[in-house]
Formats: sequence, structure tokens, C-alpha cells
Amino acid sequence: MKNNECDFWQRIDDELEYRGIDRKVFARDIGISVNTIASGISRRSKPDVEIALKSSKYLKVSLDYLLHGSKEQDESLEEPKEYRIMHSREFISVYRQLEIIPEMTREPIIKMIGEISSKYEKSK
Repeated sequence: MKNNECDFWQRIDDELEYRGIDRKVFARDIGISVNTIASGISRRSKPDVEIALKSSKYLKVSLDYLLHGSKEQDESLEEPKEYRIMHSREFISVYRQLEIIPEMTREPIIKMIGEISSKYEKSK
């Protein structure tokens, strides 16, 4: 067995961090306890089939990726995983900063970001 074949729960945890999803929310939504994730990481265990399928659907990643670390579907991404995780933390930080700005000030900022991103999309 390859070393990375038992890292299912670590890949789950990485995806949750990347997407900014709290472990408790994920666990509740797929019907497991938060402790299942932590113990799965420490024991490097694999889940039962039902949990693996629910996790794959919830995170919209392949079951092969979660179970075996297959990079096939990730190869199309331009950025390495470490880069994505680092930038997701930056986006979360920006989001938290926006949350503390009064709503009347925040709305024009969000509108401006939307306009800039739509111009960027059109130029692609």
C-alpha cells in the first residue's frame, strides 16, 4: 500500500480548510461526529463507503482523489494545492475585514469588486 493511500481524512481536512468550511459544519452535514475526522487523521484510517461517497459529493471532488490522492482531476488546475490554501486564507481574511465595515460602506466596496471581476472575465 502506498503511503498516501491512508490520508483520506487529511485530504478532507485540507479541502475543508481550502474552502473555508468548518469541520463541525461538514461533520453535521454528512452525519458524522467531529471526532471522526480528528481520529481518522491521527489513525490514518479510511471511512466506510457511505461516508466516502457523501464526502466526495459534498466537497465536489472525486472519490479517487479522497481515497488515493489521485491528482488526475487536479492536474487541470493552474495552482498547486499549497498556493490555493495560502490564498484561501487571504480571502477569508479579506472577508472578515469586510464584515466589520458598516453595511453602508461595505456595499459599494462589494459592488466595485463585482464590477472589476466582471470586466476581468470579459477580457479573458
